[in-house]
Amino acid sequence: MKPNKLVSIVMPTFNQGHFLNDALTSVVSQTYKTWELIIIDNYSSDNTKKVINKFKDPRIKSINFKNNGIIAASRNMGIQKAKGEYIAFLDSDDYWVKEKLEICMNNFDRNTDLLAHGLQFIGNRKGFYICGPNNKASTESLLRFGSCITPSATILRKEILLGVDSFSENINFTTAEDYHLWIKLAQLKVNMKFINDILAKYRVHNSNNSNVPDHHLSAVIAVIDQFYFKIFKKTLINKILLCRRYALAIYGSGRTSMSESRYQIAISFFVRSIIKYPLFVRSYLMLVLSIFYLLRIKYFNN
Repeated sequence: MKPNKLVSIVMPTFNQGHFLNDALTSVVSQTYKTWELIIIDNYSSDNTKKVINKFKDPRIKSINFKNNGIIAASRNMGIQKAKGEYIAFLDSDDYWVKEKLEICMNNFDRNTDLLAHGLQFIGNRKGFYICGPNNKASTESLLRFGSCITPSATILRKEILLGVDSFSENINFTTAEDYHLWIKLAQLKVNMKFINDILAKYRVHNSNNSNVPDHHLSAVIAVIDQFYFKIFKKTLINKILLCRRYALAIYGSGRTSMSESRYQIAISFFVRSIIKYPLFVRSYLMLVLSIFYLLRIKYFNN
């Protein structure tokens, strides 16, 4: 990929001035220099403006935009304002390694519509997340097993995004609007490419939108319900597999609660998961583990 291709980076933010400096520093430090950063600020009331104003780079633009709690609207505003042929997303509580854009653009060939890479969890959760691979990014796999892509690890052609009307602003999909987008793109069989390089840091903290388990679970289920029986026939086996998919989503909310040491809430999710699909073995294992941790806190940490 030639280094003169403009990448438009879309960054929605709201009252995250305490994280924003890391995100902005990671952008201005990129070894790939042909970029613009569009910050969509949902009228933050903290020091967000002060942090942005510290960076005098003319490639950084900030727009005030009231999104009414729908982050998809902020992302879509950034996409509309973008001048680049390529769109990258970076949430304001995450940040990139300095070679992120260079490595991505070097791997972005004429047969690629979407490129995603790996990232490292920091904060309340530790570990790594590798997007993809392709066999997990088909419409069927996304619906059966969940998302395998995340915005801060993704670059897409702008025309591809516009072709599916970008992110859905349906309030029922809020916090899972990216999952909804990946399914729309998979339905069109766009060319996705996945690399294993760890090029971003994903910060897990208590104010993450996707860390509100009940709300996020409802959004994920709403996405599943929109697509599932448009893709799969209403056979008995597919109805059973839909129950398994619900159980997997509920299990994910349980794991999120566990990562925040909210074991009593985690227990309720794992029980719900088992009720929905009794053959889901992982929920039994995590249920036992959650009970153990809860009892240890109650009886041995006093």
